Amino acid sequence: LPTFSKKSDDKPRVKFFEGIEAFKNVVQEILETKEKKIYSLASIRSVMDMVDRAFVRQWFEEVEKRGISSQSIWSAQNIDPNFQHSRRDLRLAPEGMDFSNSIIIYDTKVVIFFEDHKLFTLVVESQYFAKTMKEMFGQIWKNSRKTSNTLSVSQ
Repeated sequence: LPTFSKKSDDKPRVKFFEGIEAFKNVVQEILETKEKKIYSLASIRSVMDMVDRAFVRQWFEEVEKRGISSQSIWSAQNIDPNFQHSRRDLRLAPEGMDFSNSIIIYDTKVVIFFEDHKLFTLVVESQYFAKTMKEMFGQIWKNSRKTSNTLSVSQ
């Protein structure tokens, strides 16, 4: 039988974190993206319920400062009415699609934030998984509703 083996560095790496400080550390690591591109599917209200607005505002300012572009799809059912958005590549998820968690895809990583009563963060590093998730994101993007608003975090 032929041997089906890959280089050991092709194996997916999975990390699991718990708590708000771990969340903040992972989010800060996203700023180190080599591709300078972030894709996100987000339940923005859930995020805002977990993290203070000053942190979110500072993070988005840093994204802008570093020249990182992003495409974001927000669950329309979970938009925080106090969270005014001013992001150039922002769309609302297709009707009936509600995110209870948030996913950020960048480089070869997929980050999933489980925004339940405790904040859990899962990071999967795999070029193949990230590629698949980027393709899935692209299909959802095509079916998402355009918005002319841009992102700014108000206090």
